[in-house]
Parts: sequence; structure tokens; C-alpha cells
Amino acid sequence: MDETLYDYYKREFIIARENCMKSYEKGKLYYPIIDKKFYPLLYGIFFDKMCNDDKFYKFLDIYKNCEYPKSYFSIEDIKDIAATVPEHLIDKRKNYSIVRNEHVRVYRGQESCSSIGEGAISWTTDIKIAKFFASRFEGKGSILSGRVHIKNIIAIFDEEYYDDGESDPEKEILVCPNTVIDIKISKYSAN
Repeated sequence: MDETLYDYYKREFIIARENCMKSYEKGKLYYPIIDKKFYPLLYGIFFDKMCNDDKFYKFLDIYKNCEYPKSYFSIEDIKDIAATVPEHLIDKRKNYSIVRNEHVRVYRGQESCSSIGEGAISWTTDIKIAKFFASRFEGKGSILSGRVHIKNIIAIFDEEYYDDGESDPEKEILVCPNTVIDIKISKYSAN
């Protein structure tokens, strides 16, 4: 029997749908062979079914592997995800070299089209990275600096996502919205 391409895709879609429904019932996020831009949508569908560890670690995967991830999540979504950070991770952060008195010094480079600093979730521990983001398109922008308490950090990617502690070129830290304190703003120009 010759199967048409249409029949093949139809059969594969039905199999993927069945696997997705089985996974949903088990509370395990399932990524059928689809474009990454749909991962946040599936994450949202599965969110209430997943355990907190899965909610947290799957979010990190989506954040690191999808383009413009913040555009998929509301501030309320981010706060819900922040509530799933494993307690042992918060305790472990006290021993990181970037932590002083349970706070981390963070920076953010902004241009006119960037998210507003206080509500922004993506920061860096490297001033050079902040300067890059402050000037990458327009040549000038602002550098924000501040501190965030370790309990208000969603992820420190170098320490908590990559195995070697050195693989995140942006030295990115995700924070709960509006939790960076003592923010100072200075103008920056690459020239």
C-alpha cells in the first residue's frame, strides 16, 4: 500500500496528539516535533499538571532555547514560576562567589526599545555585557546597576543551568520583576 505524504503527516500528527494527551494526564511536558516557538504554549497548557521541579527546569529550558522568551510570559507567569525555585537552590546560592550578604550585584544595558529596568527580569553580573546591550543597535543607551536578594533570583545560568559554571557568555541572571534594589542609572555611549 502506498502512503501519500498527506497520509504520513496525518498519521504522525495523530500519534503526536495521543502522546501529548498521555503526557498531559501524567503531568509531564511533551515536546512533539514542532517549532520551538510553540514550546511556551505547551508549557502553559501543561503548567498546572506539572510538579514544581518540572515547572522550574522546563521554564529554564524554554527561556534558554526560544527566541525572545520574555514575550511569551506575563509578569504574573514569571511570579508563578519564581515560586517554584527549589529551596535547596536558594540555600546553595549563599556559597556562590558572586553573592555578598545574600545579594548579587547586577547590571542591565538598555536602549530605547528595551524593557524598563525595574520590571525587567534579565540582568547580568558582568558590566561589559551590560555595556554591549546598552549600545548594540543605537550606539548609546543606559546602564543600570543594582542588587538583588538571592531569594528573588529565578536562575543564575552559569551556576544553575550549565554544568561547567562558565558557559553562559551573557552571565545572565533572571530575577523576579521589580526586585532589584538600589538601582542606579547612567548614560552610556559606545563611542
